[in-house]
Amino acid sequence: MTSVGLFCILLPIFLLMGHYLIAEAHQFIGRIEGTPPALLPFASLLIMLFAVVASLVSTRGLLLAQPWPLIFRDLMLLGWSVLLTQLDVARGWLPLRFTGGFILGGLLFTLLPYASSSALQALVEGGVIFGVLSLFRCWANRHGLERFGLGDVYLLMGLSVWLTLPVTVSLTLFALGIILLQAGLAWLGLAPQPREIPFAPYLCGSLTVAMLTQQLPL
Repeated sequence: MTSVGLFCILLPIFLLMGHYLIAEAHQFIGRIEGTPPALLPFASLLIMLFAVVASLVSTRGLLLAQPWPLIFRDLMLLGWSVLLTQLDVARGWLPLRFTGGFILGGLLFTLLPYASSSALQALVEGGVIFGVLSLFRCWANRHGLERFGLGDVYLLMGLSVWLTLPVTVSLTLFALGIILLQAGLAWLGLAPQPREIPFAPYLCGSLTVAMLTQQLPL
């Protein structure tokens, strides 16, 4: 089977999965607010991006005979990225219900072959990043204004559990670089000035680029 044929077979499957992930975010917001939102921002774009990237990752993995746990890991990370990005963009939420599931999924993955680290290492590195970011959060929010949320702490903790602390630091720096670039363009009047900057889209976008280019030690 050619790569194009395999991609075309996988694409509609991942489109359906993307719809399910966005529907999960939609239902969660509806339960919290009492009324389901009419539309979620960038929902269609996130579904399409997820379907295309997941199909590319799966096609590449199958044709290159990559170990199935690695393909499964990348698909799980993409799925979590869509769900968390949608919630962060739509409401600025990273609920513990989902970030906790993200962390737990990473710990369970450490029990499979080809995991990036052992369960003990994942717990230690996750604890380190949680402690450091919790202190940073206290400093950033010292004036009472929520500049760095607890959800971001759990998000980065979960990513370190899945991919180790060094990879998480690399992805975080890349995401912060994009944010600084956007801020610079806004200061020059070349881009709109955002009122708030949700971190999940930038971090998950950096992760997606790393997956596609295979430039980081994933």
